[in-house]
Order: sequence, then structure tokens, then C-alpha cells
Amino acid sequence: MSYKKSEDTKNLIMQTAGKLFYEKGYHATTVREIALVSGLSLSRLNYHFAGKDAVAATICKQFLKSLDEQVISHVFPLTNQLLLKDVIHIRLILKAFISLEIHMKFYYEIVCENILSDILVRSSLPHFKEQFEYSHQTVSDQYLQGCSHVFTAALVEFIKCRHEGDPNLSEEELLDVFNDMHLKQLNIPKNEREDVMQQAKRITGNMYFQMETLSCVKIRIKEEPDQNQEVAL
Repeated sequence: MSYKKSEDTKNLIMQTAGKLFYEKGYHATTVREIALVSGLSLSRLNYHFAGKDAVAATICKQFLKSLDEQVISHVFPLTNQLLLKDVIHIRLILKAFISLEIHMKFYYEIVCENILSDILVRSSLPHFKEQFEYSHQTVSDQYLQGCSHVFTAALVEFIKCRHEGDPNLSEEELLDVFNDMHLKQLNIPKNEREDVMQQAKRITGNMYFQMETLSCVKIRIKEEPDQNQEVAL
């Protein structure tokens, strides 16, 4: 099988699985159903993905990549402060996970299946390393790993909390708590934490997300005419 054909088949599986996960949910969708709707044999699907969890993990990785690209494109040109960029980045990641109901349902399900955690630990590690270097702090690899695990555990709990409907926490309060926790991990003084968080809130306050698929997100500005936030599959 050529590389292009292999990639085309993987993309077909991803698109089919994403649509089924959106329409039926992760738990209610079977591997056989993904293969059937894709027009593939089960053995051919298993050649590309070890199971349904592997398909979901790849969707999540693509979503994080898409979100990173959008943040870099839309937000990073607004400031040259590395710490502020990272706080904005993290704020928008959490906001994307908890603000879109149907999108959040899928990620809530894979959180409960422990699919999301390893991906988030690996993706957050470079951020912590970069921030500690920027602030001229020397920490061990074990400490960086610990920061990533604490960060991920908190994000997972916030996704669960938001989905399960804790009436005592608004979306903005969740974002503030998460940003503050991250900055405390970096040993940033309280007055600096408050300042950078206010700047991040001001920059992201008029932004929202438009989902094109479960793995593709666009950042929009509220003044734009099209404010449809539904997933369009």
C-alpha cells in the first residue's frame, strides 16, 4: 500500500469515526460500525488503528494541533511577552474543552476512558520547560513531569466538573482558577500572576470557537458576522 493511499484511508477512518462520535457518542460507536460506514473491512481498519481508542486519541491530537495553530495565528502576534502568550494559550485550550457542549461531550467521554491524559501530559511538557527557561529557573526533568501531570489532572477534573454541571463554578471562574494554578506552578509572584491573567482575559474575552469537525477548530471574534458555534460535520 502506497503512503498516499494509506494516508487517504486513515483520513477516511478519522472522518467517519468523528461523524459517528459526534452523532452517537464515543461509547455508543463500535469499531465494526466505523469500518462498515467507512466501506472497509475490520482487518483493514485494524491495520491503521489498534482500536476505537486509538482513533479517538488521533482525533484529540489533531484537535490540539489545530487549536495550537489557531492560537499562534490569531493571538501570538498581539504580544511579544512569552509568559502572557502561554497563559492565553492555556486559557484558550481549557475554554475550547469546556465551552462547546457537543464537542465537550466527546472529550468528556474520552476523559472518562483515560484516553486524554497521556496526550495532555506529553503536549504540556514543552510549555512548562519553555516557561521555566524563560523565567531563568532550573528544575529537574522529574519536576517538569510532575508539573505536566498536575496540570493534566486539573484539566481533566475541570472537564468533568463542567460537563457534570457544578452550579458553583462559572466558565470564567474555571478559567481563572486554572490560569492561577498554572502560574503558581511556575513560581510567579501573586501581583505578576494577577496582572498577566487580567491581560489574558482582556485579549480572549471577545473570542469564541467554531468547530468544523471534532478535530478542527477555528477561533472567531464576536464582532464577526457569523457567530455560529455549532459543530458542522
